[in-house]
Amino acid sequence: MDKKLLVVNADDLGASQGVNRGVADAHTRGIVTSASLLVTGRACQEAVRMLADLPDLGVGLHFDVCGEDERSFDVHDVEGVREEFNAQLDQFVDLVGRAPTHVDSHRHVHRHSFLRPLFRELV
Repeated sequence: MDKKLLVVNADDLGASQGVNRGVADAHTRGIVTSASLLVTGRACQEAVRMLADLPDLGVGLHFDVCGEDERSFDVHDVEGVREEFNAQLDQFVDLVGRAPTHVDSHRHVHRHSFLRPLFRELV
């Protein structure tokens, strides 16, 4: 019989203390198997510290150019998106100490048709 695996991913890890607590609780209860870290989130540092106690939690990059921090970013500037992606990926590795298990994006920006080729290349 083939083994089946269900991945339950939680977005926005690092967005707030409440989100961080919710992800940790859902993971320790066996619900959440991975999370996507928002390196631009206001509670990112807390989330990274929390990861030390959650060694079985897969952690990916939740790429963000829309931001909860009210910054403006021109997603049509493909080269700017590339630079921001690389900066956030570097920041993820610096914070977590390894490459992400996966990459997704805040508010699904990677699904814009004009950005799909870029994300295919980057990821």
